Amino acid sequence: NGTIVTWYFEGDVLDEVESITEEEEEESVDLLYLPVNRTSSGVYACSAENELGSGESLPVFIDVLYAPTVELSMDPEGVLVEGDGGNVTLRCTMVDGNPRELLEVHWFLDSVPLETDFVDCDSSSCYIYLEGERSEAGNYTCSATNSAGPGPESQSTHIQVEYTSSAGLVEPDGFDSVKGGNTSLTCVLEDLGFPEVESFVWRKNGEDLEGETDSVLVLQDLGIQHSTNFSCSGVNSAGTNFGDGFFLDVFAPALFLSELPSQVEMTEDFQWVNLTCQVECAPVCSVEWLRNMQRIIGSESLEAMTSSSDDEASLFKDYEVMVTPAEDDSDKDTTEEALEMFVEEEMITEDADSPFFITTEYLDPNLDQNQFSSVLSTLSIQLGNVSKELLDTFQFSNFTCFVASNGFGEDIATTSMLTIHHAPLEIEVSVDDVTLVETEEMEPVYCTAPALPQTEIVWMKDGETVSNSPVLHFENPITREEAGEYTCEASNNQGSISTSFSLDVEYSPSCHVTKEHIEDLVVLKCVADGNPQDFLFWWRHENLSFEGQVEGDTSVLSLRNVNDSMVLEYSCFVNNSIGESEPCRVQEQGGFLLLATGEPWLLVIIILGILIALVIISLVVWHLCCRNNAEKGGSGGPGKGKPADNQPHPDNSFYDNLPFHGLRSPPKQVLNAVDDNMVYADVDAQETYSYGPLAYKTTSLQRAAKLKKLEESKL
Repeated sequence: NGTIVTWYFEGDVLDEVESITEEEEEESVDLLYLPVNRTSSGVYACSAENELGSGESLPVFIDVLYAPTVELSMDPEGVLVEGDGGNVTLRCTMVDGNPRELLEVHWFLDSVPLETDFVDCDSSSCYIYLEGERSEAGNYTCSATNSAGPGPESQSTHIQVEYTSSAGLVEPDGFDSVKGGNTSLTCVLEDLGFPEVESFVWRKNGEDLEGETDSVLVLQDLGIQHSTNFSCSGVNSAGTNFGDGFFLDVFAPALFLSELPSQVEMTEDFQWVNLTCQVECAPVCSVEWLRNMQRIIGSESLEAMTSSSDDEASLFKDYEVMVTPAEDDSDKDTTEEALEMFVEEEMITEDADSPFFITTEYLDPNLDQNQFSSVLSTLSIQLGNVSKELLDTFQFSNFTCFVASNGFGEDIATTSMLTIHHAPLEIEVSVDDVTLVETEEMEPVYCTAPALPQTEIVWMKDGETVSNSPVLHFENPITREEAGEYTCEASNNQGSISTSFSLDVEYSPSCHVTKEHIEDLVVLKCVADGNPQDFLFWWRHENLSFEGQVEGDTSVLSLRNVNDSMVLEYSCFVNNSIGESEPCRVQEQGGFLLLATGEPWLLVIIILGILIALVIISLVVWHLCCRNNAEKGGSGGPGKGKPADNQPHPDNSFYDNLPFHGLRSPPKQVLNAVDDNMVYADVDAQETYSYGPLAYKTTSLQRAAKLKKLEESKL
């Protein structure tokens, strides 16, 4: 019918739209077909135009409803660690949809619907809260529903929850742990955690072991410090998880901490000899004593008793006791409980007068010295008066401390031989105190000290050994440095004795003078050194002698109105009963005056050197003067034309032709151009060098002859 229909969307012409025209009851209807999607919502209108005119319809609003689209976000972003108290919020937010109101939100963990009570929503988003449990790790998504229906799931957000491994379980290697040996402990984990552990940490008695990061802990050279609790844990970024501690029980075979000396001696009368052995063993072991391989036993054992170190000392207070080397008890606990010990008294016979007494003490471990529990046993011997019968019975007897094995290691024993000796009781030297004058000779001095065993004699002076022989020799003649007190010490393994004599070496004094300024005074101090110190001082200036103020070994002279050069004229003199010193003058540090008193020999060398230099200079000057006189004599009258030595000499007129003849001072410019015909002054060096080591004259004459021939050839 010629009608043109135009469609509008939001006021804009819709191009390329699909429309169909239908006839209804004498009316023409144009139908517009639109795709139903979220972009089709809006205001639509149409207009019609034919040959009679045009018209527009009323606008129509079309609202297209569609399901919501959501996105998932996490706050804060990062990794959760189980057990550290951290949490994270997941937010499902609608980014598109019509209508914009959410009816419900669905949550998914690894595509499985998630039911949670920690949900909070508003009109456009919902929240859930995660507390960092390992079960909450995974990929999270969400979807939302509005009145148009459910929408698609959001993008996936990964929640990573790290957690520690299971508690570490310590397992031993199944072998006995013995002192000095090795063992290994393994850290067993049922769950390696997330992320899986890559290293381990070990603790000993609650403290971390540095550098131990493997699952197996190897312990070498086991000691008492290893007999403690060990624990372990796997290590990852989530932290550590230590399990219960494992107590490592370390065993110690019998080992002597204190052995018997190879030999033990006693003096002559009523001396207690104590033989002590200390044996380390865990578990504890027993100690037995033997004499010449016979067990020392008694008829009965005494009951346990409480004792202390003071009580034990009082037991032997009436006797001279020689104690063999024993352990340091400074670390022992002084409580009443620590003083308790088991004491057994066993006799070699049933005789009440038996010379043997045995004590046994059980000691706790000593961590500082790496010692396990130990047994300290002492055999005390008191033989009474020394007699032939006693010597026949006990001389060179062997006493043995025997320890049976505790199941770890073998039986052990230590033995000591008893000898009856005495310390040196008397000592004598061949001289009394000696006084000599320096440069005199000293006779050898003898020292004797009878004893059994034979004594070793040492001579000492000022704490240092000067001789290891009974005879003390001196380097003669005697010097002041050898004066002092000489001590002869005689000793053996039972004791020592010493005596001394004094050697006094007398010598004449020496002195030195120092200077200092005190206000307007010049104070000279003369310090003397000599022996004996019965010093007599006097000063001398020019021809005058006078005394200064004496203070011990120093004489002080105070001068007024003198300068430093005048001070040098003052000399100090000292004498004693041996002799008189050389005069000494004031010393200046670093100068010749210091050499005059401190190093006179060096000053003599310097003076001699100066004198020799002056003699050489004088000879050179004398030689030059003689030569000048000889030259002047040759140019004199007829009687002086010929030298006295009757030797040929060059004509002095030769020097008249030299370019510098007649000049008293050097010219300021060259007198003549270089001339190869010039004859050099040393052509006549006979008088000075007599042709010399380098033959100067010969060379000059040859050069002159060569030049003459060259000129003749040119002509």
